This record gives sequence, structure tokens and C-alpha cells, in this order.
Amino acid sequence: MTPFHHAAIRGRAEVIGLMLSGCPDCIEDETERRENALHLAVRNNRFEAIKMLVDWNREMNKEYLLNKKHEQGNTALHLASWKKTRPGDRRSARQHKCKPRLPGSECRKP
Repeated sequence: MTPFHHAAIRGRAEVIGLMLSGCPDCIEDETERRENALHLAVRNNRFEAIKMLVDWNREMNKEYLLNKKHEQGNTALHLASWKKTRPGDRRSARQHKCKPRLPGSECRKP
């Protein structure tokens, strides 16, 4: 796990922004469980971090990261819908080309 992941877990949107400005590639870092920062922010209900990460992915044309699956096969949107997080989390992801249902995927509890 990287410092970038820790910022996502703690919901430190301002730190996430600074880290992305200095190292844009850190957005692609994954944990041992193949979770990216968006998975971690969703899992920890960090709305400001979720918004920052979704917006950054859109602005940098990295929407494919919104559809990344972790080791159990779930995207961040799967986790958000399973956790019943704030409605804006799911709406924000849908607005930015996140696929709520990938072909052949079945949402599994984390």
C-alpha cells in the first residue's frame, strides 16, 4: 500500500490532489488485493476523495480505471452499491462512464 492509498483511505482530497499533481501515474497503483485508490475511498466512505478521483480519471481520460476490478471481481461502483453509500457516489461514477454491470460479472460482497 502506498502513501497515495493511505490518503484515499483517510479521505484526504487535498493530499490526493497534490500527489496527483506531482505524480499522475500514482492513480494506477494497486494494492496486493488489486484495489486502486477509488476502491479504497469507496470502501471507507470518503465522498470527497471519491469525487476527486472520479473527476481526475475523467479529466485525464483514464475512465478505464473506474471499471477496474479488485481480486474478488468487483469495481468501485459494485462496492458503492453494495455498501449503499451516498447517492452522489453512484451518480458521479455513472456520469463518468463507469460501467455498473460488466459482462459476465456478478457483484460479490467484499
